[in-house]
Amino acid sequence: MKKVLTPMKAVSYFDEKITNKKRIVLVGGCFDILHDGHIKFLQSAKAVGDILVVLLESDLSIKEHKGDNRPRNNQEKRAEELVSHTETDIVITLPYPFFDNDYDSLVSKLKPAIIATTAADQFKHHKERQAHLIGARVLEVIRRLPEHSTTKLLKGYE
Repeated sequence: MKKVLTPMKAVSYFDEKITNKKRIVLVGGCFDILHDGHIKFLQSAKAVGDILVVLLESDLSIKEHKGDNRPRNNQEKRAEELVSHTETDIVITLPYPFFDNDYDSLVSKLKPAIIATTAADQFKHHKERQAHLIGARVLEVIRRLPEHSTTKLLKGYE
């Protein structure tokens, strides 16, 4: 089932292929340079469901939030890397711009049972709003691992 899809294709795919018997777990992020913290997060998220879906931020969105030197890897490369790991079933590549109402609409159509997050996620309030829309749960599956950070990794290389 490993797939990299656009939001529109993902909605169509879920309508056609995914049954209500499967627990969909949704995560999102940049995943610029995949490191141990990311892998542990993906493993923990996958452990609470059947299908792990990753919403992958666009290059321009990352540049806007993290600075001109980011991302180091483009969205296509990041998607390939994510889907190559056993934990990840589907990667949805988000376009730019992708607004709060776009996220809400997509999450409503995907209908995950769980929206997985890390402890102290700065976007948790958005995830809680989305979960409320569809009767899902927001679940902290891992604590933030400050020793594992793309920003820290990159500073070590500069």
